[in-house]
Amino acid sequence: MTDIDNPIRSEANQKLFQAISFAELPGVRTTVSQIEPAIAAGADLNGILEDGCTPLTYAIKSGMGSPKAVKILLELGADPSQRDANGWTPWALCLDKMEIPCVADRMKKIADLLSEYGADRTDERVLLMKTAVRERDQERLLQLFAEGIDINSPIACTLHLAVIEHDADMVRFLLRQGANPEGSDLQHTCLMSAVQHNQIEIIKLLLGAGADPSRLFGGTPGMTLIILAKDNGHKDLAKWLERLFPDMEGASRAKKHKINPKLRPLVKAGTNGCNSGLDNEAIIQQLDRWDQLYGIEVSDVGSDKVTVRFLSLPEPLDQLAREIDDFCPDVIDQGFGCIDDMVAMQARDGQEIAHEWARLIHGVDLQHPDAGLILLQRSLSDTRSVALWWD
Repeated sequence: MTDIDNPIRSEANQKLFQAISFAELPGVRTTVSQIEPAIAAGADLNGILEDGCTPLTYAIKSGMGSPKAVKILLELGADPSQRDANGWTPWALCLDKMEIPCVADRMKKIADLLSEYGADRTDERVLLMKTAVRERDQERLLQLFAEGIDINSPIACTLHLAVIEHDADMVRFLLRQGANPEGSDLQHTCLMSAVQHNQIEIIKLLLGAGADPSRLFGGTPGMTLIILAKDNGHKDLAKWLERLFPDMEGASRAKKHKINPKLRPLVKAGTNGCNSGLDNEAIIQQLDRWDQLYGIEVSDVGSDKVTVRFLSLPEPLDQLAREIDDFCPDVIDQGFGCIDDMVAMQARDGQEIAHEWARLIHGVDLQHPDAGLILLQRSLSDTRSVALWWD
């Protein structure tokens, strides 16, 4: 809680921060009496501390929480309902910490104080998502979503909680309902937690939903997913990640990975997309990555083509569809993105639209700029296959 344009106020804010920090810390001389002088000296009662808290939410969060500090702050005029920069209101933070047995008594006292001063309790509904995730109650979650509760609320962290609970089914469900695969903390993402907990199935789900594997743990330079796996003693996971991301920092450069046996037909055929800047190695690397994530089978292999069948598919499918489009633009440019022209041509010639086409395009606005991507997703859902070609 700093103010570089007002050094007197900045110094007062720092004194307030310190006073709250040691207000009721066991074994330390109390500093609660220093709160009021800090406010009198110009500290901001409703400002934001460096960790994103307000003085009030910091008094609840810090240490075991301080009912005495909360009481003084409220008496001096602190807003009992102000949401801090981390997304917490005082009431929600108090309820959340009340689940910790060693601080429950203090939180009950703080809750009584907040109630007395009319704190906003709206976020109680948001926190119900955490309970539903722990209890694996998908029906309850759907009810909360229908009421308008935000699945990506930073105070509930539903997806992160499901990862920590090692609940792949819940992760899959939440992603399907629109959970952000990154989570709410970009320096400690859901993907990072899945690596720390050695949850390869969940890692596959998150990557398939578009989680960014390039983010660094804690924002620390060089702290990649591979290094994180190694630091947590997950050797097999680290090897799997090295194969998936051979250019990521921490990947072993000592040995060249063996060709996936499934992809040897592409080596023999010399499959490449030279017109798109893809050599044989680049195509094999991408298909090997898909095999690690979803499992694949290949057929109809040629010098510039291959058909890929996915043994499983991520949910939702939009990320994979965009990945396919980036890897092989002709799938949409010369395929799904041109279906409207093909349909119009057949209509002009008096031909009946093929049943599989009619089923594919039913209900889709073919003039929509993403119509090709939508149709590709539908096709993947129906057939689990896609024909790739580069000409």
